[in-house]
Amino acid sequence: MVKRSVILVFLWIVISPTGICEVVMPKIFSNHMVLQRDQPITLWGWGTPLELISIHLGPSMEQVKVGKNGKWTLDLDPMSVGGPYILTVKDRESELIFEDILIGDLWICSGQSNMEWTNNQFNYEETDTTFLKTNMRLFKVSIDMDYLPKEDLLGGAWQLLDAETMDNFSALSYYFGKNLSNEIDVPIGLINVSLGSSSIEAWMSNNALVKFPQFREEVNTIVSKNRSFEELRLDFEKGKEKWSKKHYLKDIGLDMQWFAKELDDSDWLEMKVSGFWEELDTSLVDHDGAVWFRKTFDLPQGYDRPRFSIKLNQIDDYDMVWVNGKKIGETYGRHNFRNYSVETNLLQPKGNVIAVRVFDIGGNGGFSTSAFWGNPIIWGDWKYKKGSAIDADNFKAPLTVNASPFSSPGVLYNGNIAPLTKLKIKGIFWYQGESNVDRAHEYQSLFPELIVDWRNHFGDVKLPFLYVQLPNYTIEASEPVDQSWSEMRMAQDQALKLLHVGRVVTIDIGDAEDIHPKNKIEVGRRSAIVALNIAYGRHFMSSPLYKSHRIEDRRIFVSINQAVEDLVVRDKYGYIRGFAIAGADQKFYWAKATISNGEIEVFCEKVEKPVAIRYAWSSNPGTLNLFNKEGWPLAPFKTDNWKGITEGNRYHSKDARF
Repeated sequence: MVKRSVILVFLWIVISPTGICEVVMPKIFSNHMVLQRDQPITLWGWGTPLELISIHLGPSMEQVKVGKNGKWTLDLDPMSVGGPYILTVKDRESELIFEDILIGDLWICSGQSNMEWTNNQFNYEETDTTFLKTNMRLFKVSIDMDYLPKEDLLGGAWQLLDAETMDNFSALSYYFGKNLSNEIDVPIGLINVSLGSSSIEAWMSNNALVKFPQFREEVNTIVSKNRSFEELRLDFEKGKEKWSKKHYLKDIGLDMQWFAKELDDSDWLEMKVSGFWEELDTSLVDHDGAVWFRKTFDLPQGYDRPRFSIKLNQIDDYDMVWVNGKKIGETYGRHNFRNYSVETNLLQPKGNVIAVRVFDIGGNGGFSTSAFWGNPIIWGDWKYKKGSAIDADNFKAPLTVNASPFSSPGVLYNGNIAPLTKLKIKGIFWYQGESNVDRAHEYQSLFPELIVDWRNHFGDVKLPFLYVQLPNYTIEASEPVDQSWSEMRMAQDQALKLLHVGRVVTIDIGDAEDIHPKNKIEVGRRSAIVALNIAYGRHFMSSPLYKSHRIEDRRIFVSINQAVEDLVVRDKYGYIRGFAIAGADQKFYWAKATISNGEIEVFCEKVEKPVAIRYAWSSNPGTLNLFNKEGWPLAPFKTDNWKGITEGNRYHSKDARF
């Protein structure tokens, strides 16, 4: 409960000529919050400079003075499991009251769509109603982005666990928390901060990224400007009119009003727009400047909403959009997403005309995102005509926001993780990698750096961190071949060189036809077990791991880290699927494998002198049949260090379409 209306604008709101402000706290603080047990409890916020703030939380009563910059931070003494408590924060003029605060364990669950998708999206129906009795609280971060670390989240609020909030929360986070709660009798707070299709570099801080040459120039440019999204937008608007008249609006298409609804465009050519125009029309290969696009569209039958959405995804580099001759928007920057809308009463049931002026300032130009990510208005044929050209080498491009939440370095960290780093937390749960599989070799360095960097920002170099190793996906390979998904799994596993890192093996529960495998219940169960082992000192059995191997004659004998008595081969003849061996020629062949005298004996008559062995080394190794008695599969592994197919693939901003 908040006694007075508190609205945060920039840092605070001035409510009188004398500059007195109301005390404000970040959005992560709300009713039903979980705070981390057994660690100092950090509270922070904004208020009137030099004002004294009083804070009460359970038995703790402290005061802190607001700094000259209007900010304050206070560490309360650690508290053990308990609650519900009331958190009161007040100064002379205002008071905040947050009710039903619990002291327990706080986990951040982050990554891309397999961490983000909800129970509703997977069509789960929770039949076990005992979950309603658990002390689990949920917080879904409203995703934001910025070039510089933000001080507060875009939005979000703590929610109690019930049937509705469970349905609309991350399925994997929920089942992870549920299984964790079944084992430890403490309140569990889950902060889900995830975004489908996001790459790892978007989740890394500027400080971490500048260590890598492929990001250094781009990030250093941003840091040297020291301007946030909002500051850049304001700067651009100040000089926009003068710049536009001099450099941007000199175009025959504007002069001739090619945006008009009744324009005769019968002599215009046609193309399917998704893709750079250089790839679609050879006559545009050397064209920089304006190209105009037009098409007609109908309203869906029975459409009765007040506005109609027009999503054009990304356009390289600038665009202006008209519908039925009325301008509805413009965007600058090729990474930005074009999400426009128009009032429905300005549209007709059929035959509406959309006109888009695309303006390329150098390199490739056009509708750069695949139509797969768009809505039907992008699909099909568009008419197009070349507008006025520019000299790209001498074109004066303004500095403005130009970022995609999916691929732009640092922007998701700055918008969503940075505002949380003052919190004390129990651990981090990560499921990401699909968007980086084509650069798996690069991921070997990026992923451990992300872990180290997040730990440093959260102030705990031993912070437990667990990740989901990518599952089996795509068509099963008929022969042993190098594939990017298998390289990504090994890239993820480089993080195991760090202490207090745990891996969740899912090589047996993916879906060949769906990048979003539905069995998040089992992934959540396994993830909770790994978390219990690395964060709570438990010793539950998890996936068997490769330990060593020896070569004897034409056979390879593999030892793993669990006793063979604990293994189960789900084959009536005792043959183990998934092994391949190679000689010095680096050509792999499927091999016959059985358990023999405490080892896995592997043999292939096609390989006279084996030197290397791999297991489950493909995007989808098919049905595997070697598990331990707890149902965990043997983790994929390889013993060679031969060059992979993704080695040499690195991030480059010009390639980042999405």
